[in-house]
Amino acid sequence: SLKESFGQGETISPRIEAIHAGTTKNYMYYPAEKLKGDKELKSGVYSWTSPYAKPVIFNHDTDTEVTGRVERAAYADYTQAGKPGIIVVPKITQPEAVKAVKDGRLLTVSIGGTTDAAVCSICETDIINEGFCGHMKGEVYDGITATWIAGNIWFDELSWVNVPADENAMVVEVETNTLGQPTSEEKEVEEKTEKTLHEFYQLPKTVTVVEAVAESLVEEGSEKMADKETKDTVVIEEE
Repeated sequence: SLKESFGQGETISPRIEAIHAGTTKNYMYYPAEKLKGDKELKSGVYSWTSPYAKPVIFNHDTDTEVTGRVERAAYADYTQAGKPGIIVVPKITQPEAVKAVKDGRLLTVSIGGTTDAAVCSICETDIINEGFCGHMKGEVYDGITATWIAGNIWFDELSWVNVPADENAMVVEVETNTLGQPTSEEKEVEEKTEKTLHEFYQLPKTVTVVEAVAESLVEEGSEKMADKETKDTVVIEEE
């Protein structure tokens, strides 16, 4: 049998709070400034879309089928979880994953990535660069629980998991759309209702937002997107 389909399948673009500042159940501490990242290093939020849009997979298994890729990501110093974190918006294209996100079976997530430092909270030894200090993360020493504090972070993937280390890492809103080019009427409506960063991520205007966008979207929007980002940046700096 032959099946030719292009631009006909349903996709979904959920808004997902991927990781938050603080300590996870794995006793890894993520500083807010490291989640925000460095634009020059392409670390933190910038690494979700550079040098390519990061995949959304299952259980950190890079050999599994990709369900979608992150097209937009933003760091906000306030999220629905009540603390700083990263919000990603992937385009989910795998049909079964689309159904599972819509009916709530795929809900919680976990990040995968690398860091250039892991500092022991007990003795301040950088385990990666200085060697293991003997303090196991999660163990209690003189009444203090040991954690490893992450350095610069480069995110490699987002995974669907049943039990996340960050209990607030989950889908917070589901948006659907259909593949294919919008009609002229749809384009006109979209232009009239264009959202600011704060509106898109449903955040208060007083919240600082830093966004990274996949190159494919920048190319599609080109001058229009550049103008929008410039205006939003000015608003953020003023606030």
